[in-house]
Amino acid sequence: MKGAVRIIIIFIIFLLLAVNLFWGWQYFRTKEQLQKYLQSPRLNNPVFNFAKFFIDKVLGEEGGEVGFEDRLKLETAVRELKDNEILGLWQEFIASQTEEEVQKSLRRLLQTLINKIAY
Repeated sequence: MKGAVRIIIIFIIFLLLAVNLFWGWQYFRTKEQLQKYLQSPRLNNPVFNFAKFFIDKVLGEEGGEVGFEDRLKLETAVRELKDNEILGLWQEFIASQTEEEVQKSLRRLLQTLINKIAY
């Protein structure tokens, strides 16, 4: 009887040791994956999509004015971002009167968009 109990206890100890080794290995593997993920830049897709649409429609047009439908889509897209800083810069851009104001507000808007695309 004593020998059987001893064998069971040794088996349980080895089983617990194997389980600890397995979970320790999983922990370090997951930790490495998390560190790689946190070090890689992430893309803010809504801001990226708005910036691309903005550049295509506003800067990509050959000297022409942006149509009403595209302006409405841009306005909707910027509001859907729910970012007060970008919205404020957008409103500053559309309220610009002179070419100098347009360039200044455009530069600030694009800089902010670029800074918020990758986080």
